[in-house]
Amino acid sequence: MDVAEGLDVLARANVKATFFLIGRYVKQRPEIVRQLVQAGHAIGNHTWSHPWLTDLTSAQVLGEIQKANAALTK
Repeated sequence: MDVAEGLDVLARANVKATFFLIGRYVKQRPEIVRQLVQAGHAIGNHTWSHPWLTDLTSAQVLGEIQKANAALTK
């Protein structure tokens, strides 16, 4: 099932969802994010590269979140 088909299924059922997106994929496929937002779904930040956060410093975690946020807001 592709994104459009999945969005159609949700629309027919009158369901809104929250999608937590990884920033590097957002950068690769920004049109998918636009489709999700236009359909009224919520978007969550799932970091830039989905690392194991407990292995990172606080500064690195913040960087992951900020970089993904920049891709999402763009």
